[in-house]
Amino acid sequence: MSEPILPALSGLSVHDLLRVPHEVLEELRRRGIIRGRNVTGDIGEYLAAAMYNVERAAPGTPGYDVADASGLRIQVKTRAFSTNPSIRRYRGLEGGGFDAVLFLALDPVTFEPFRAREVSAARIKELMSVHPGGLKYPHIKDEGVDMLELARSAYRLL
Repeated sequence: MSEPILPALSGLSVHDLLRVPHEVLEELRRRGIIRGRNVTGDIGEYLAAAMYNVERAAPGTPGYDVADASGLRIQVKTRAFSTNPSIRRYRGLEGGGFDAVLFLALDPVTFEPFRAREVSAARIKELMSVHPGGLKYPHIKDEGVDMLELARSAYRLL
């Protein structure tokens, strides 16, 4: 584990410690990195926008989170985990409205990407027919195009 970046947390009162996460989130919001309450998802969308060199779609845009210059609509699905992949299902893939899905796996402490895969909508549809209960990380971890170097480059620009 890396060295702490906040000075002397052990010297803070419990009341002050409870304020730290709020202040960090407010600063990330001020910098335009997060927009809502899903911090991991917002960081993933921010990274995706940097990867494709585009702006994020407006919050609540149905079907996709970023669109590239050619009009390719990309849904972004982000999970933060270490050694045990999330067993949660990826939601919101059934309705379509996207041309591809970018799956990002991030370190839970640093949020650095360690896997990034772009999977076409057609392949998502095929996978969903094989896994009707919904897609999980093991179903998609080796699918599509490897985008990890691009994701890492975007992360370094944060």
